[in-house]
Amino acid sequence: MKPCSDYQEMLLLDVYGELNSAERHDWGNHLSTCEHCRKEKEQLLRLLQTIKTALPTPTLSPDKIAEHVRSIQWKLREEANLPWWRKMRFLLPQRLIPALTTACLLLIIISWFGLKEFRKFDILSTSPQTTSEEQINRNDLEVVKNLEFLKEMEDVEKLVKHLDETGSQSPSTQTENNINDGGDDV
Repeated sequence: MKPCSDYQEMLLLDVYGELNSAERHDWGNHLSTCEHCRKEKEQLLRLLQTIKTALPTPTLSPDKIAEHVRSIQWKLREEANLPWWRKMRFLLPQRLIPALTTACLLLIIISWFGLKEFRKFDILSTSPQTTSEEQINRNDLEVVKNLEFLKEMEDVEKLVKHLDETGSQSPSTQTENNINDGGDDV
């Protein structure tokens, strides 16, 4: 005889005495109408009684009981003191954790390459402005590199100006100036 497939779990919970009051009421109504489930329950109860008489339950020593109690209390305290992020892993099924990790890694990789492409696009869109700024910077760099040359050019300009001033004077005045200066000017 087979019990009803819908009530298989209820049958086992009833035999072990683990039904709540609402389930017990529904199960009692079902047993009053279903002869197969009633007979199956009686057979299971006889089988369990036979097992209990044939195999005595092992007894634990008081020391073993105290050790188990301490172990359980320690585990409960340890679990209560866990940070929130470690408690979250107990809420997720263990099969889901690798899938979530893989999804996060894929999201990071895709966003990394997407950001690189976005930056490349951003650089290309502002290239005319960047080019003019680079030219200005190149010109400034050239001025800085040739600063010594520009200082020499300044000295040359002063010399040319001085020569122009002395060139406009008469040759006799120029000779007198050369004598007064020590004759070093040419």
